[in-house]
Formats: sequence, C-alpha cells, structure tokens
Amino acid sequence: MKKHLWTILLIIWISFIFLNSFQTGAQSSQASGIFTNFFTNLFLKIGWSVNQETLSMLIRKGAHMFEFFVLALLFCLQYFRKHPLQKTLEKALISSIVVAVVDELIQLSVPGRVGTIIDVAIDNVGIVFALVLFWLIVRHKQKKSANSS
Repeated sequence: MKKHLWTILLIIWISFIFLNSFQTGAQSSQASGIFTNFFTNLFLKIGWSVNQETLSMLIRKGAHMFEFFVLALLFCLQYFRKHPLQKTLEKALISSIVVAVVDELIQLSVPGRVGTIIDVAIDNVGIVFALVLFWLIVRHKQKKSANSS
C-alpha cells in the first residue's frame, strides 16, 4: 500500500479536478458562491467593503491555483521516489501542464463553462509555486544532510 500511496492520491486528486470541471456553470457558481458569501460577511464584519464579483473571481482563480499546486506536489512526491531532483521537477511540470490542458478541454464541452488558455496560465502559477517549494525543501534537506556528515 505504501508503495502505491502517491499513485492513489494522484488518481484521487486528478479525479477531483476533473469532476469539478464537469460541473455546469451554475453548479460551479453555486459552489464558489458559498465561499464568496463567507468572505464577504467576514470582510464586512471587520469594516472592509468588497466587490462580490471581484471576490468571486479571485476565489475561483485561487481555487484553480490551489488545485494545481497540490497536483504538482503529488507528482513531485510520486516521481522523486525513482528520479533525481531535476528529472522529478521536469516530469512533474509536464504532467501537471497536461492535466491543466485536459481540464480546460473538458470545460469546453460543459454547458455554461469555458476553457481558456488564461486558466491554464493561472493553473501554472500554482504548479510553479509547488515546484519551487519542493525544490527548496529537497535542497534544504540535502544541505542539512551534507553538513551532518
């Protein structure tokens, strides 16, 4: 089981991403609306006014970045078991971009949704953050290990 943990988690996470993409525009808006209302009320309580359309857009795009941040980290953890750091980062980048493109292609066939290259670029922001974080953690551990020797 432990040997296949990252593969299983990747399958679950990619399924989660694709299931979200199969939601109609109305379903997607309803889901993000819950978070928009929560944060609107929170901001109002602390005295900030907020444009709900802008907040909703930021929440949706932030969710995209988060989904692909997690995806890229999972790919890194999967590939790092068998590959050096550089190859791991390359494979994780390519795999994550492929999922991002497929995700947008799915949305092209769903009523009320659009797939755009801009959304792929937003997904890539999350991917790059994850790869940089993974690189920093691995390099830190390698330096720490080298200093202990």
